[in-house]
Amino acid sequence: MGRKFGAFIFPILMSGALSAQQQPAPRQPYDIPLAKISLSINENSGEAAKVKISYDGSDDQVVISNYDDMYIKNARNGTEKTVFREAPERSMQVSEFESKHLKKVTKTLVDALEILEHDLRDHNWDKCLYLDGFLPRFLKGYYYFFSAVQNSTDALPAEALVSDSLFEVSLTSIISDKRIDTWRTTPDYDIKLRIASKEFAFQLKKWLKKDSKNENLTLSNQLKDAYVLFIKVYFNIKY
Repeated sequence: MGRKFGAFIFPILMSGALSAQQQPAPRQPYDIPLAKISLSINENSGEAAKVKISYDGSDDQVVISNYDDMYIKNARNGTEKTVFREAPERSMQVSEFESKHLKKVTKTLVDALEILEHDLRDHNWDKCLYLDGFLPRFLKGYYYFFSAVQNSTDALPAEALVSDSLFEVSLTSIISDKRIDTWRTTPDYDIKLRIASKEFAFQLKKWLKKDSKNENLTLSNQLKDAYVLFIKVYFNIKY
């Protein structure tokens, strides 16, 4: 089961005072399956120094960096940390621990994409708006997470990185309202986004079937193309 975000599980940045003409459209809360991703960005390089992952129903955390990784188990009687060491010369190889959580996080993305496709089909714009308060931030985090696992700055296409200017972590964002209004009012746009969502989910599911060897975790050109196309269509970027 996912988690219902109506209680604002992680910080929500309010988009500021809204005029009477800019009141946000209604959102329909529901259980969103996405893993939670938080980033520690290196101000000098602009890269993620650490990526923290957590899942619904657990207080435990996974910490991924370019080298050593960590599993933090939080319990009532204290915190237990398990460190997974990586020698610098082997840091570009995906470990079993990294592979496990990369696939686990990716599965939550697939689930969210399938929900999005269904809501687009049924024109559930209030649910699309609700998801938009969380999915863009997840996609940005996923980009850095994937890069940290692969210890590579080009593990994913640069076009897959979602710019901060394209979203707000907010349930009252006018950016979200304008985005979904474009989907709703542009002829056949919902169909284009449904196709992009289905293809992205399909390619991710094919990739998830691969084993934990580093060379088999490399993205196919078909997946890279589907990834970038989804980003462009979702964020109304010309392509």
